[in-house]
Amino acid sequence: MSESSFKKLSHPRRLNKLILALFISITFIYLFTSSSSSNGINYGDYSILNNVFNTQLNPHNNVLDHIKQINKTEISTIKYSESNLEYLDYDRDHIKYLYPEVIDSIYNNTDLNQVDWSKLAYVLYATSSSHLCNSMMIFAELRKFQTKAELVLLVKREFILNETAYPNEYKTLTEFSQNYNVTLKPTTVTQIGGDSVDIWKSSFTKLMVFNETQYDRIIYLDADAIILRGNMDELFFIPPCKLAVPTAYWMTKIKYEKMARDDNKKNKYKLENYKNWRPLTKPQRDYKIQKLLDEHVNIYKDSNHKIPTSQDSLKQVVNSKNFQNQLYNALPNYITIDEFELTNIVMVIQPSKDLFTKVLNAIENKRKNEYDMELVQNHLFSLPKILQKQSKNSFNYYHSNFQSVIDEIPEFMILPHQIYGTITPEINSQVDHHSYLADSFEQIFAHKLLQTSNREPAYYDTKHLDRPGEDFFNKIKYLHFSDAPIPKPWFEQRLDAEYMGFRTRCEKHPDFQKDGIVKPKHKTPDCSAGEKWESVHKLFKDVRKEVCGLDLIYTKEDTYHKIIN
Repeated sequence: MSESSFKKLSHPRRLNKLILALFISITFIYLFTSSSSSNGINYGDYSILNNVFNTQLNPHNNVLDHIKQINKTEISTIKYSESNLEYLDYDRDHIKYLYPEVIDSIYNNTDLNQVDWSKLAYVLYATSSSHLCNSMMIFAELRKFQTKAELVLLVKREFILNETAYPNEYKTLTEFSQNYNVTLKPTTVTQIGGDSVDIWKSSFTKLMVFNETQYDRIIYLDADAIILRGNMDELFFIPPCKLAVPTAYWMTKIKYEKMARDDNKKNKYKLENYKNWRPLTKPQRDYKIQKLLDEHVNIYKDSNHKIPTSQDSLKQVVNSKNFQNQLYNALPNYITIDEFELTNIVMVIQPSKDLFTKVLNAIENKRKNEYDMELVQNHLFSLPKILQKQSKNSFNYYHSNFQSVIDEIPEFMILPHQIYGTITPEINSQVDHHSYLADSFEQIFAHKLLQTSNREPAYYDTKHLDRPGEDFFNKIKYLHFSDAPIPKPWFEQRLDAEYMGFRTRCEKHPDFQKDGIVKPKHKTPDCSAGEKWESVHKLFKDVRKEVCGLDLIYTKEDTYHKIIN
């Protein structure tokens, strides 16, 4: 620092102003974060999963005592068993959302060497030859990224039980199974007629994954996607729940836009009902999440920076469950459960016979043009109905014994779509990304484009970035191809086809200068997004060739209404 600069800084009036500004900033951050709605994190319920994780208990002898010391308030949800063991119930009145940073922290603080990976599995399905390669590609990428979990492929039973009728499929699958250590399970294709879109008739087969009860937890992935960076093993260790999926943020955004034009709904979510909510800046959000991690994770780590062990006695099990529940209760609440859409392109499931029975009943009672996601959202996991059920099943009203309380887990949680539920239009045709980048529980407020209190950009605001597409793209792990009417990536794109107009590109893009092709309809200053979209299509093409030895398919057919091998 120069002498003149030092003199300017050390001038008493300037120095006082600097100290005052610093004090105000620190005070504001503290007040803002401390006044926010309940947020936090949770670990998986290792004791309930038959000790599959064999993960250690936290070092506090009594978690509830420690919680009371921190909160210094009465905890009204404590229950007592016949043996006088205290139990903290989970929050039955809210749907919870997981920050991506929380998921990573849970995973990074788990002793992975003690995990029984044979009880954890990725499960995909392949009901046609055209989808077979896609599933193989996903599994090959997971192996490349060194997943430790089992890989299970539910395949059309004829592919592996009738070599004479399907020699190519049989040979391909058996060799792939050996090379990549994949378990093949013959499955009857669940195809239901009476619907409008042929390619979705077999999508009910994916619901068969709920029957994989030999595993304590499974991750289901749609195969018309690509894994961009690293495996997704961290999702095995999210808090215990029967199902966790991302929100279909693109559909939710449409609902919010309609709601804003509806006189009966436009004032439904008034900010004064939410403590005059204002968006956080990125530093404020980072600070808030770090505070949660410090208070709900780091204090429980042992000297080796892991969550410690032993789950033998009932007292230890209860103590472990209390630890998990206090973290679960601190997670942010998903407020807008009546204005939501879910997606099942990624599902984290704790399968059970009871859950699978509900799946079969939902399929049997489906209405016309109700497909797999509608069944999940409307019948299996209707969020308003979940809250009614969880509230009704409170300890005093429902449970006959203490063990049933310990065994019970929440029905549902929401995964961060920015990491696990991104669809390709976000980098192909979208220009405004604020609804996408906002955490799910804040989406409706983000849609209002409110200013932060100090007028700095909100954490989801990209207006100050030159290349926002590149910024958020580098965080995506699982990218789902969904560019209709542009075909799925295993089809060759025809530059002369009208569907190629459904692109948004920067003005410098070469397609704007070429003759004889359909040019993009819209322009954007962000060149990075279109570049990333084209790069993932090239990556898909390369992986398809490497894993399956197949080129892209050329066709002039409507690929969304006809199965083309």
